[in-house]
Amino acid sequence: MEAAYYDSARGVICEQASGAARDPRLHSALGIAYAGLGRKHEAIQEGEKAVELLPASNEAYRGYYRAVDFGPHYAMVRGA
Repeated sequence: MEAAYYDSARGVICEQASGAARDPRLHSALGIAYAGLGRKHEAIQEGEKAVELLPASNEAYRGYYRAVDFGPHYAMVRGA
């Protein structure tokens, strides 16, 4: 049942990302959805993309948050 929620979220986020491909928040959220589905490679890739789009060196506060938000991606896929 839980996978259905992650898959539903993935669909909605992918739809939103098609119009805002450079929004790091969407890539981060998509990474969480992939992690919930056990799709390790895609989860890490999307988390890295979020950090790449908004590095802390460019914007200290929001960039730092993207890096911190990347932690759950690794935690969720650790066993996958």
